Amino acid sequence: LVQKSLGDLRDTVFQNVSQDATRRMSIKTFSHIHSLSLSYHYSKRTGALLKTMDRGTNSVTTLLSILLFNIAPTLIELIVVCIVLFIGYGAWLAIVALVATTTYIVFTLVITEWRTKYRRASNQKENEANDICLDSLTNFETIKYFTAEKHEKGRYNEALKSFFEISLKSRFSLTLLNFGQGAITTIAMTISMLISAKIVANGGEIGDVVAVNAYILQLFAPLNWLGTSYRMIIQSFTDMEKLIELLETNTEVNDEPDAKELVLDGS
Repeated sequence: LVQKSLGDLRDTVFQNVSQDATRRMSIKTFSHIHSLSLSYHYSKRTGALLKTMDRGTNSVTTLLSILLFNIAPTLIELIVVCIVLFIGYGAWLAIVALVATTTYIVFTLVITEWRTKYRRASNQKENEANDICLDSLTNFETIKYFTAEKHEKGRYNEALKSFFEISLKSRFSLTLLNFGQGAITTIAMTISMLISAKIVANGGEIGDVVAVNAYILQLFAPLNWLGTSYRMIIQSFTDMEKLIELLETNTEVNDEPDAKELVLDGS
């Protein structure tokens, strides 16, 4: 009950921070878009622009949440468990736990980084599909006038096919990631149990096996979300990259630094 209450309290307090950050970023982006020239708006597709703005502002909240409530506690727990294993059961178990978790983390980060290209391509294809759909519906009268419904349907169909093909590759890479993580966890558990059995054979207690098993499981439990957390971090940075590109778009017409307000006398 206490753990759940503390979690709810944490989410409530953080919600104010995240909402304020999202609001500030949204207002800044909104104002910048309005400051851009008319030629930019004519050349830019509205669907992709809205998607970039929405993903970019939400990525700020996602990034803060993951770093504060996922990554930091996991690293602290890893250090504490290794220290407990070293003090209570000797160096070998601590070494096994440290090597296994390091291998798990490196494997997860490498595969997740490899999967990022599919995520980027998936976002691009999804933006293209949204673009086609929104622009087609916005220009409904023109499409009807030129009887281009079939052409627009074909464009939208091809965009969705490309999106689903990339999504399938992304799903396959996720399966590979899960298999590798499971294999590393199983090997680490097996070696730890063998060392624990040797400790019991040398005069230790049966409870030591149970304790070591619990520690190793507790160590790997938060790491199950490491791939997801890292992918979300990379995705947040990718979305923020698009938003930053939008914010760095220069306006074609700017006021001079010492420009004065235009005052009309009404005459």
